[in-house]
Amino acid sequence: MITDSQFLRRADICRRYRISPTTFDRLRKSSRFPAPVYITPRIPTWQADEIDAAMRANRQPVQLPLPCIQSKGGRTRG
Repeated sequence: MITDSQFLRRADICRRYRISPTTFDRLRKSSRFPAPVYITPRIPTWQADEIDAAMRANRQPVQLPLPCIQSKGGRTRG
């Protein structure tokens, strides 16, 4: 049953989460992404609350390398 939730199209989702259309397509093909609701036979949409939950579940922490500052003599400063 469809509730009075906000429906988002592909471009809306890409803008909202700052992802590329290619990334969206990859997420959509994964099993962790909600199924679309077709408002017409050719226009898929997704419920905003389901997308929010899926994006929170797919979020992974980014591991950045720690900078190593070396002096000209090859010794590490710190």
